[in-house]
Amino acid sequence: MHRALGLSCLLASSVVLASSPPAPVAATLETPVTLVLGGAATFGQFIVIYQRVVNDSRCPENARCIWAGSVKVRLSVGTVTATPRELDLELMRPDRPPSVEQDGYRVTVLGVSRSGEQLTLKVARVTPTK
Repeated sequence: MHRALGLSCLLASSVVLASSPPAPVAATLETPVTLVLGGAATFGQFIVIYQRVVNDSRCPENARCIWAGSVKVRLSVGTVTATPRELDLELMRPDRPPSVEQDGYRVTVLGVSRSGEQLTLKVARVTPTK
């Protein structure tokens, strides 16, 4: 009985460890950074978390499509001292990457891997206009 209970606890703890998100990566402004699903990057006091792929209608590899499609991802963005804001960004054309401004920073999605497991983005400071 004790052996079965001990094995159950060990299995439960390994599931928790396997599903915990990776530690945030300290990144540099204006430099592309690649995140895995659930991964986060900090840019000083600003954080971006790659939550999930919301929708992916991109043309499959080695297929001929009339339209290339798009991929929509969910990010959480904000300062590390506040609750991040969740938002969706849709990448339709690589030459026009989507971006959003939050808390004095601009987050731009540069690409999403075919599997959706990785996302590349860039963060820049936004200069306030007067």
